[in-house]
Order: sequence, then C-alpha cells, then structure tokens
Amino acid sequence: DRHIIEQICEVYGINDPKLKCELYLTEGEKQVASIVGEAFSSGKYIVIEPQSNDEYSCNKVYPIEKWQKVADDLNNMGLNVVQVGRKTDSKKLKGVSDLTGQTSFRGASAIIANADLFVSSEGGLMHAANAVQTKSVIVYSGFISPVMTGYSENTNIWVGKDHGPCGMKSKCDKCHSAMSKHSSDEIVEAV
Repeated sequence: DRHIIEQICEVYGINDPKLKCELYLTEGEKQVASIVGEAFSSGKYIVIEPQSNDEYSCNKVYPIEKWQKVADDLNNMGLNVVQVGRKTDSKKLKGVSDLTGQTSFRGASAIIANADLFVSSEGGLMHAANAVQTKSVIVYSGFISPVMTGYSENTNIWVGKDHGPCGMKSKCDKCHSAMSKHSSDEIVEAV
C-alpha cells in the first residue's frame, strides 16, 4: 500500500521521504550519450526498453510483438526511437536505432537523460529515468503495483490491476493473459 522507498526509509526512522532516485553521471557518460541525439536532425528521441527481467519474474513481460507495434506506431508519427537493453536481451525491435548491449546501465541512463521520454515495463531503467528526470510511460503487469514502485510524474499503465499485485515469480496465467490481451494503443496514446 506504499512505495518501496517509503517502506525502506521507515526502517531507518525516515518519515515522508521524497520519492526520487539519484544518479550522478560523469561528464564522459554525458558526452557519449549526447552523440545519440546528434544522430537525429531534430536532436529529439524516445528511448524504449522492451525487455523485462524475466529471470526475476516472467510475469512482468509485455509481449515483444506489442512492443514492435508501439515502435511502428511511433515511427509512423515521425518520432525517433532508440532501443536500449542488456547484452543478453535478444528481442530487437525493427525500425529503431538499436543500442541493445552496447551500453552499461549508467550509459543507458545517460542516453535516457537526453531523451524526451522513456517507455518500458516496470524495472531498473525506470528508476534510472526518474533519477535523471526523464518522464516515462511504464507498463505494469499484475505482478506489482505502480503504488509500490511508480512515480507520480510518469504515466503508469497498470495492465494487471484487475488481478494484481500477485508478486508471483513462477508463471501466473492471469498476468500473462492480461498482458497478451492489452492493446498497445494505450501506450502509444500515452506517449
């Protein structure tokens, strides 16, 4: 019923903490990331991260074909889209500038810092986006509630709200069903 930051701070006697992450990028990280924006004539871009840490829970995964539709729709709107992710992420979107596996977490955070928007499922880079003050559109399954990890400046789309949060790490049919039935149009509209 409360944000994870509030729960952790309570243990240390800190009441009413600011729901804000902090990450301090080096000048070198900022410079490398600025090259991404220079690749586009407008200098503007949206970062998308379609992978979920399915090793932690398979119930957070939004189907890749739905992420592809989001990328296609954003491209059709004339928006520049950059994909980031871990080296182990094998799901690459077509029609985007792909930087999957080419950056560290901090490097991806710097790229997000220069972006106009970050779009992803609930996960680590969502917190990095908060730390670098980039607004986000975040997709939540029934696994976890935006109340627990979301930020008010983001557009949090809780696909599994009718069922969750279940917190299950093994496959939850209700989480998977909600994600597979959800229309990616809601994500595009939020962008």
